[in-house]
Amino acid sequence: MVFNEKYEGKTSISGYYSAISHSYDELHGKEQFEKLKVIGKHVRPEKDDLILDVGCGTCFSRDFFNCNFKGVEPSKDMVLRHSKGKFLVGKDVFISGVEGLRGLFEENLFDYVICVTAAHHFMDVRRAFIDMRDLGKKGCVFGFSLLKGSGNYDECVSAINDFFVVIDEEDVQRDKVFICRKK
Repeated sequence: MVFNEKYEGKTSISGYYSAISHSYDELHGKEQFEKLKVIGKHVRPEKDDLILDVGCGTCFSRDFFNCNFKGVEPSKDMVLRHSKGKFLVGKDVFISGVEGLRGLFEENLFDYVICVTAAHHFMDVRRAFIDMRDLGKKGCVFGFSLLKGSGNYDECVSAINDFFVVIDEEDVQRDKVFICRKK
């Protein structure tokens, strides 16, 4: 699975997010928190559970969920905005496009997998959702937040419906949140 390398034809996704990293939480933090609250109705990890956040940005979800955390994020600058960012890189957070997921983690590893407003950057949407599905354990709960106005929104919804059982969905501002399990 691959992050779309173009952002409005100007720069790579990692370059775009690196450029806005200093103000990302101020610009989008409240909105991301609202989506995490909706996801958190179903994603309720215990302290020893393992969660994966695909496109974890400033590691907002690491602080939201009190459990073992792993993240994948293409912009190192975004991760470094977290108060413990320099300690997370390479240990809990991997600087990579999501095409590297299968090389970073074994299948059936995670109790929870979330992807908050990042799927619209995936070049190969179907592969991305297959890879995320395969990383979740049996019984894994998945939380996906999709930007409703994105050019590949319908493709993302189709992939979710093809590879997961949707157990809940809710509109949150400009996104739709899907809570799912493996088919």
